[in-house]
Amino acid sequence: MPRFPLYALATALIAPTLNTHASDSLSAHVHGQAELMLALVDNRIEVLLTSPQYNLVGFEHEPANKQQRQALTDAVAWLQHTPLVNTPDGRCSLASAFVEQHTGN
Repeated sequence: MPRFPLYALATALIAPTLNTHASDSLSAHVHGQAELMLALVDNRIEVLLTSPQYNLVGFEHEPANKQQRQALTDAVAWLQHTPLVNTPDGRCSLASAFVEQHTGN
């Protein structure tokens, strides 16, 4: 069976709910729940992860201190450099990525 290198495009949307409440939003979220969409195109996998910020860093507001700023920086860096999928032979590598944050405003 031929082996094809798979490249992951990791796109993460960190969706905090700054200055909003579930009742103010048509798209309320649940902690611990995220959406992962995958598309296979030739020998490439495209990935879209949509998650409330709380799932990734443990808070849903703008960072209030140095530790929270670092947690958010670390999460963004991890998402930009880590394939969210892999292959049995471990040859999946990240070709490109971007992280988009929504403040809910």
